[in-house]
This record gives sequence, C-alpha cells and structure tokens, in this order.
Amino acid sequence: MRFTSSPMRRQLVLLAAAATLCGATGVASLAAAAGGGSPDGALTCVGSTDARGLDAILHTAGSPLSGQGATFVSAGVGAGIDPRLLVAIAAQETMLETYGPAQAIHNAFGMGPGIAYPSDAAGIDAAAANLARSYIADGVTTIPAIAQKWAPPGATNDPGNLNGSWPSGVGQFFRELGGNPDAPVLLTAQPTACVGTAAQTMVTVKPLGAARASLIQGPADRGGTHDPAFNLAGGSYNWQSIWAVDLGVPVGTPVYAVFSGRIVTVHSGGTGRFAGIGVGLESGRGLAAYYAHLSGVRVAPGQSVAAGQQIGTTGAANGVAHLHFALGRSYANGDPSNGLDPRPFIAQAAVSATAATVQLRSDAATPRDLTPLGSGTPVVTAWGGNTPTVTGAGPANGNTPGTTTPATVTGFDFPLAIRPGGKVRYVAPNCANHVFCAVALHAHAGTVVVAAAGGTLEAASAADRSHGVGFWIRTPDSGRLAYGPLATYAHGILPGATVTSGEQLGTTAGALTLGWTQYGVSVNPWPLLTAVRPTD
Repeated sequence: MRFTSSPMRRQLVLLAAAATLCGATGVASLAAAAGGGSPDGALTCVGSTDARGLDAILHTAGSPLSGQGATFVSAGVGAGIDPRLLVAIAAQETMLETYGPAQAIHNAFGMGPGIAYPSDAAGIDAAAANLARSYIADGVTTIPAIAQKWAPPGATNDPGNLNGSWPSGVGQFFRELGGNPDAPVLLTAQPTACVGTAAQTMVTVKPLGAARASLIQGPADRGGTHDPAFNLAGGSYNWQSIWAVDLGVPVGTPVYAVFSGRIVTVHSGGTGRFAGIGVGLESGRGLAAYYAHLSGVRVAPGQSVAAGQQIGTTGAANGVAHLHFALGRSYANGDPSNGLDPRPFIAQAAVSATAATVQLRSDAATPRDLTPLGSGTPVVTAWGGNTPTVTGAGPANGNTPGTTTPATVTGFDFPLAIRPGGKVRYVAPNCANHVFCAVALHAHAGTVVVAAAGGTLEAASAADRSHGVGFWIRTPDSGRLAYGPLATYAHGILPGATVTSGEQLGTTAGALTLGWTQYGVSVNPWPLLTAVRPTD
C-alpha cells in the first residue's frame, strides 16, 4: 500500500514479495569517434567474467558485438586481463562498433589503423592477444600506461588530438562496467563482481576468526590451482574452485560460518588437491560460501547455522596446511560468473559474532517503548510536495547547501513502510557541530525498509561505516541517501544496481539510520522526513 502525504493522496499496493533488484543501470553516453553518433545503450556494472551480463550491455547499446560476450570473456581470461577492459576500449574507439567503418572491417578497437579481421570474434581475440603480447608482457598494466602506446597523444593519424581523452574515456567506461581504472587491468587485480553494500555487509565474521593467516593463492591466479584454464581442463570450472583464496594456517585451526544460513553440503574430496572435507553454506539471500580441505566438521547437511558458529577445523591438501575459501551468489549455480572475490568481504568482517554487533551512532534520543509492528500490508508514504519546515539557516537545519531553501528530493518516499497500527518514532538530531548528520528511525523489528528515492546503490567506505552507514542511494539530483545496515536484504542488492522510490530493500532490526548529502555536504533529513510522515 502506498499513499501520498498532503496535499494529494493516492493508493498503490506494495507487493508482499520483495522486488528483486537487477544489475546496475548507470547510463553512459559513449564517446563518439570523428563524425560518429552515440548509441543510446547503458554501460552497467557487471562481473568480470559474466558473459551473459556483457551480452546484455551490448544488446542494450545496439552494438554489432551483441552475442560476443563469451568471446570477450575467453579472450580476456586467456590474456590475463579483465574482459571489461576490452569492452571499455571498444566503447572509446568505435562506440562499441556502432561506428560504421569499424563494422565493415570487424575492428572495434581502432587497431592499425584500418586493420581488417574476418569476424568480430577474430577482432576481439586479436585485441586481447595484442594487449597480452605487447603491453602486459612488458609490464604495461594500467590504463594511462596503455594509452601512451595504444593511443599516443600527438600521433600523426590523430590531427584532432582525440587520443588526449583516451585514458579518461576508457577509464570512465571501465569504471561504469565495474572495473577499477586506478588499478592494474590484470584479471587478478580487479574486482570480480559488483559487490558491496548489503551483500558485502552480509559477511559479518571472518572464516578463520581471529587466527592470523598467510595468503597462499588468490582468486583466478594464473599458473595455480585457481587458474580458470587449469580448472577448465581439470573439470572443476566453477566459482568454488576459481574465485577462492587459500589461507595458510596450521591444521586444526577453527573455521567459522561467515554469515547465518543453511549447510547445503558436507562431502569428502578424496586426496591430492581435493583432499579433506568440503562444506557448502547458503545464505538464501544471494550469497553462498564454500570451505575446503577441512580436517573435521561440526555440522551436517540441512543444518541451520548462525554467523560466527564453528563449522569445523582446517586441514591440508597437496601437503600444504590451509583453508580454501570461496564466495559466490548461489551454491547450486557454480558458473564462474557467479563467483565473488572473498578478500574485500573478509577485510571488512569481524573476528567473532560478538565483535560483529554494530551499534549505530545517532544523536537522537532512543525511545524506550517498543513500537508496535501493526498488521496488514505495509504502507509506503510518498512526499506530496509540501514544503519542509526548517528552524534555522544552513544544511544542518535542513536547507539546500548555499541557500535558504529547504532541501528536498524529487519523488521522496518515507524510508520505512509502516503497517496499519504500526508506529515509527524519531526526534530531531543536533547537527550543528557534526560532519555527518543522521536521524534514527525507531520501529518494530521486521519493519519493511524501502528506497526513499530512485537512484543507484553504492557501497559504504570504511569512513562511512564509522558513521553507521551500510550503503548509499545516489540520486540523479546530485544527492546521496545513507542507510544504516539492515537486518535482512532483498535479493540481489549490489553496488551499481538501480532502485525506484518505494522499492523494498529489506527489513530493520528495530531502528534505521538515515543520512543525506547534497553536493557532498551533509544535510539534516529531519525536516523532509516530518513533511512526509511525522513521528508517532
């Protein structure tokens, strides 16, 4: 159910089932080559080896390269580079081959000039091989360094100096695809998927707790047992084998559940590289974990476990004592495109369930009475356009930075969907001397949390998390809405995903922290919140 605050009201049904968030949809205008147009497609955040995701991008862009997602992935992985770099270069050079002359010669990458290839697949393979042979092999592994050779400024065939924008253009496209343009473009140095926000904060406990471990091997490391080519040849081409870390610790080190969930498998792997016991853990919320080479277990298939619960002890494989640990989106779907780099998850997790308990910071007084949950369909309250009431000047009192106008967000919805009979309580925070201003909204545990505005989901930084921020929604009007960590999350929430106003994000544990920035300046959200739904 949805209604709009005065002056007008309307009713819409909030479906009981959570709406699934799709992949990111950050729209990008592709750089045009001389005389070329610009496709209306969107570059979106996608996993580094997600062939289907790349195909979706190419199809949306109206690119002749549509259907070549698997070619981009195989060529990139074979060259040891992130396949998304190849797509970014094609976007910069020929607008994903929507530039007519490039189509005729199947050369999406500006190689030559004018080199013709028999097919688009052959052109992609040639670009990847060129990067591997003439760049990566010589230690040229960053976008600015590649630009000096691929598109040198002042080249005789570039009288308009279009090459000058090559590093920033490719870097921007690479970033929008989910890559990190400031890091080497090697596959092993790049984020493997659009991960963070809710999915990343789901991992609350480190798999080895407080034990110190050495990194023996990382995800997709070439030449090792995580190498995609090695696993393809060996019949273990799955995220459980490829997107894993090998953590060196003594045999018998306790191993813990990194999140709450259900044990889906406990199996013996045999000998050699498959020695020891393997355990699969499924969260049911879009995240799964795999532990291998265990010497003993304390769980059984079908058993529910809590985050931080010991599930076994480490063992060894090939004579090396270590834990093999991997993360993916679904245990049942082992496709490598579902794999996630475990390292950022482990880095932000706590050493125990007790240490993982987060106390959100807020200046607002905490109501002592338990607010009722209510019954029936949750109601989303939409802002009706009435002007928020501010009590002073500046953003600390709820004004747009640099003006005396009360700050607002287009299409704003109250961030909690309250059931009939339910209550929400909050008070005005004291934001006068604070870099970050937030309001604590207190409601019954299990209250539905919705997107207060449409926009793009972004991960919280370590500094953000110190202020109680779990993730952000970046809005089209140069603003960002900060949300504290949720108790549960709707399936598929990932950095780069887009949400619409009123879309269900998850549920609270009893309180929700909401912050807000405009043009990078913290704004007190209390006036706008009270203009939509005053405290009970």
